[in-house]
Amino acid sequence: MAETGLPQCHVLIVSGDADWRESLCNRLRAAEVQDDEEHQCCDLSFFAVDGREGLVDRALEDGQLQCVVLDAGSAFDSLALLREVRGLRSELDVFLALPPGVTLDHSRAELLDREDTRAETLLRRLRSAIQRRARTPFADTLRD
Repeated sequence: MAETGLPQCHVLIVSGDADWRESLCNRLRAAEVQDDEEHQCCDLSFFAVDGREGLVDRALEDGQLQCVVLDAGSAFDSLALLREVRGLRSELDVFLALPPGVTLDHSRAELLDREDTRAETLLRRLRSAIQRRARTPFADTLRD
């Protein structure tokens, strides 16, 4: 648990583009510090890796990993990584950052605009995905 009493959730940023990866991580960290949303579900921590090996290691070892942001604008095959992540940890929320002009018919991931610099928007989407998965309608109804 963090100082706030909320559970810790980890978000992994995966990109072969070091500048994009570090910039996104830093913007998300700053947005997390600025976020004063009163109904936060967790404290988010952001980690950056440059490819498959780091992603697989984190997916296998990090029990607090909740979301993965894959950069489809990098040199690696992001759809192959998406399938691998789904095979390792199907419960993870995966976001695929697409460059302008690229579209996918079906990806089993939430799509992002790679060029969107509004970290606050992505932060809200990450929190929403985690909250959606954490809902327990039956248990909540019984408790209420």
